[in-house]
Amino acid sequence: MSGAVLATPEVAVSVEGVPLPDPAAAALISATVRAELGLPAQCELVFADPPAALWSQLVLRPGADLRLSLGPTRRLLFAGAVVAVEHEVAPGAERRLYVRAYDALHRLRQRHRLQTYADVTATDLARRLVGDDGLRVEADHDGPVWRSLIHDGRDDLTFLRAVAARAGLYPVVWDGALTLSSLAGRDNPVPLVVGEGLLAARAELNGDRAAAEVEAFGWDPRQARTFHGSAGTSRVGRHTEAELRAADVGARGPRVLVVSPAESDGHAEQRAQAELDRAAAGSLTLSGQAEGDPALWPGRRIAVQGVAPHLDGIHVLSRVEHQLSPLTGYTTDFEAGAPLVPEPQPSLRAAEGEVTQVADPDRLGRVRVKLFGYQDAETEWLRCLSAGGGAGKGFVTVPSIGDRVLLLLVDADPARALVLGGLFGPEGPPDSGVEGDRVERFSLRTAAGHALSLDERTGEVRLANGEGTYVLLSPERVVLHSERELVLESPGRDMKIRAKRIDFEEA
Repeated sequence: MSGAVLATPEVAVSVEGVPLPDPAAAALISATVRAELGLPAQCELVFADPPAALWSQLVLRPGADLRLSLGPTRRLLFAGAVVAVEHEVAPGAERRLYVRAYDALHRLRQRHRLQTYADVTATDLARRLVGDDGLRVEADHDGPVWRSLIHDGRDDLTFLRAVAARAGLYPVVWDGALTLSSLAGRDNPVPLVVGEGLLAARAELNGDRAAAEVEAFGWDPRQARTFHGSAGTSRVGRHTEAELRAADVGARGPRVLVVSPAESDGHAEQRAQAELDRAAAGSLTLSGQAEGDPALWPGRRIAVQGVAPHLDGIHVLSRVEHQLSPLTGYTTDFEAGAPLVPEPQPSLRAAEGEVTQVADPDRLGRVRVKLFGYQDAETEWLRCLSAGGGAGKGFVTVPSIGDRVLLLLVDADPARALVLGGLFGPEGPPDSGVEGDRVERFSLRTAAGHALSLDERTGEVRLANGEGTYVLLSPERVVLHSERELVLESPGRDMKIRAKRIDFEEA
């Protein structure tokens, strides 16, 4: 495509559904569209000495709908919304206007929420997040079902990327749909032949992250169970003779991952598969430049010929950059390799909440908690820390409904937490045990009034029920006081009462 395309209706820019006026369209000197798996596509338009209506921001303004189409058939290359407008006055009074727009994924990046999702896959989550945007959702596969996900204030796109990446899926907008794309690639391959559309190419074989097999081990704090999964065959859609063997670069045995969260062996297997797919995709990276073609888009497959016999074949695009200008015409830079995925940083976080349910259906002593600061999002069933807890033993004090509790969020995930213990609310404890500047008493008390008190100052130990019956152990005496009928019995056994003096009094 020649550079003259930009000076003619071959490149059509519309704002809010209305084509740019001819004077504004004639001022367009370059257009660049960048797209990458997992990120919003960006369109940048550059105008030289734009007409007054364009310069004064009457036409292009942040928030305006923008579309870029090519050719007589108006094939859509970009659809999104203007996010930034930059004005520049260069030496010589030349004026330039830079307009940057992002596609529908950017709307997800602009939204933050606190919400709980139950029994959802990555595909289900995507549909929930774009439900009001008019986007249909497609996926190469759904990924595992998550019993509970808590959207913890991160923007929608970051949250979706994190959940999708666990299943080896990467969001990208293509042909009016939010697609969760795997590295297998989609649709029929676009042919790219050296000398017939493929202008330049560069390939790199890299064994730095090579792996023949991946094993993943996960732990679910809610179930107190470990899970295991493995993957030995990648799903990457690349097919070439230049396949790198992990053993040739020193890899021995499977790569081992410790993953969190994981709710089943299937979850662990998906994490292992996703890691193996990324390793396989990164072992051979093909980049280059081709004659411009809107069909070149992240997640699409290309059929390369003429580079080298062992490098020719099918590759899956991970990044593209479409460039249109009078100097270069229309070209597309591309890369087929592993998508960039931020490495999760293990972390711990604490939170406070209120117990909402205690009737654990599995009778494991778990509770459900409403989280303060998370718009009262409710957790799944959580295990509770118990002093000396173990098989057939331990101090059992399950929090009650309405109790405030402190939670430890594993990997900073509110959906995977442990209850560390109870917290007193604004009313404080029933007896702090503080006398002056010293703690003199330690106590244990139930809601019904049953209590155990250990008094350091008086040396007394008192065990009482809520009706006033108690046993008192003091340095001077031992008292057994009953508010009800008192029975001393030792069936089939001897009973001895031994003392210097024994008195029986009626009271």
